[in-house]
Amino acid sequence: MFLDKDIEEFDLRSDASLPPALAPTTDKTWGKEISVFTKLYLEEMKFKGDGDSFTSKIRIFRDTCLRAEIPPEVYMKAFPLILKGAALEHYYFNLSSTPGALLIVDFNGIYRNFIEHFENDEFARASLTKFNFLTLDIVKAENPGKTLSECFDLLTAKVRQLRYGIPIEMRTEQVLLNKLVMACQKTLACAIALAMP
Repeated sequence: MFLDKDIEEFDLRSDASLPPALAPTTDKTWGKEISVFTKLYLEEMKFKGDGDSFTSKIRIFRDTCLRAEIPPEVYMKAFPLILKGAALEHYYFNLSSTPGALLIVDFNGIYRNFIEHFENDEFARASLTKFNFLTLDIVKAENPGKTLSECFDLLTAKVRQLRYGIPIEMRTEQVLLNKLVMACQKTLACAIALAMP
């Protein structure tokens, strides 16, 4: 069974083993809870695959399962509902490790497979590059109709989104705060505020 600390402390690109999967303990179908889950889990929350952070989506998934009263041993029933695009295609067509092999049917196996497929070293490098080069000026250029304050809010959201793709030791609030300061340094309107102690 996954616990909050298991996902938070688990280095997603390591060879560490996941907690063991639990078998369902009853014959309950969980239809009502799954229905509640689908109402709570909005389209924009879904994991699309390439370039999207599976780690952040799993945190949302687990929270939504908790609110819909879906226990960890039933996660597999709700899991496909959080997928779209390349991720949904991967779920249905690429879960066997070799041609003719059985599909992975337990949540821990699916979790590991998705981490290995979508949050591999290439994803980590791309996320870190985006994180390092993101600036307020870039956000402003991408959103010419927005005020500087609105662009700062977008920058903050983007930094928080990218945090799940960068190395785990860089996901601290101090690193995020430092990134925001650095991202605003070359913006003239922020120069005075950043110069103050």
